[in-house]
Amino acid sequence: MSKIDLHIHSNNSLDGEISVEEILKRSNERNIEVISITDHNTVKGVKEAIKLSESMDIKVISGIEIDCTFKGINLHVLGYGIDYENKVYQELEDKMTEVELDYVPKAIKKIEDLGYHVDRNILRELSDSDIVAPELIAECILKDPKHLNNEVLKKYRDGGSRGDMPYLNFYRDYFASGKLAYVKKEYMSLEDAIKLVKQSGGKAILAHPGESLKDGRIVDEIIKLGIDGLEVFSSYHNEETTNFYYEVAQKHNLIYTCGSDFHGKNKPTIEMGSINCRDNEELIWKKLL
Repeated sequence: MSKIDLHIHSNNSLDGEISVEEILKRSNERNIEVISITDHNTVKGVKEAIKLSESMDIKVISGIEIDCTFKGINLHVLGYGIDYENKVYQELEDKMTEVELDYVPKAIKKIEDLGYHVDRNILRELSDSDIVAPELIAECILKDPKHLNNEVLKKYRDGGSRGDMPYLNFYRDYFASGKLAYVKKEYMSLEDAIKLVKQSGGKAILAHPGESLKDGRIVDEIIKLGIDGLEVFSSYHNEETTNFYYEVAQKHNLIYTCGSDFHGKNKPTIEMGSINCRDNEELIWKKLL
């Protein structure tokens, strides 16, 4: 098990499950020495994580994961070593709250137009917020007794071809870009996300490029925008993809990072500290400070 994990989501992320306190506890139990809680578009959990880590042998690097776009592709930028008390992060969270409030009813309508009933009572049992992630809508549908015998949904159940990560896979099959229930969200540009991180004193890292880009040919264009590094060692990357982005990082003298992208129940096959960082772990995380 790796001693560092620089890509962890708490329940401050819409699609995260466990608390900051539980993340620190699990990290301690697994002898993970350096972590970063990188919640989507919010730094809510950073201060708490740093405070809790003072009584444990854990180093917490401030972090965030910002949703953004480049050439019509939805990307994620990880910000490390940021000034998490900078007002720009509260402004970002406020803006994204508006975006998510607009998104939810549209996504529900689209999935219901496809014939899947979204039981509002079940949804409320799963979350008391008006803002829910599409993975939670998927969970609601899969837990609804009305859908238990739905033949199409069998692949998302235990033993099914998409049953390893059912909520995430449902999202990918229906809510992701280009799919039938896709609803576009207005994100900032990749260039603005990079600037935001750097202006708050942080390092901007492109998250799981092998998953987000699909085609590695545009990575050179992204590098020209001023990205500081790439998340080379990721739960989304096989050995070939890891080697490709490792070579890109070396060629362009970029920082490379290591993270699991742990979320909890939405990605049940991914555990904290599960990614082999391969290189000297201390050299990896110290470049982010």
